[in-house]
Amino acid sequence: MAFTLSRAPHLSGLRRALAPSVAHFGAAVTAYLERQGRAGELARLEAKSDAELGAMGVSRARLAYHVYRDRFYC
Repeated sequence: MAFTLSRAPHLSGLRRALAPSVAHFGAAVTAYLERQGRAGELARLEAKSDAELGAMGVSRARLAYHVYRDRFYC
């Protein structure tokens, strides 16, 4: 016995019409999460030399604490 699945033709057109909106929404959510996640700030600090971090009063071992201090550490 064989089973076959078929898709309704109107769904593929709907999917094609909604794809740009879904992609835009996904990009917006990604941008928001990156801002909230502070990944950019952490990467920027990780790229600095130990001397530059020392001048800021931050050690390399405490970068995550420094970046997230207002959200997780009280």
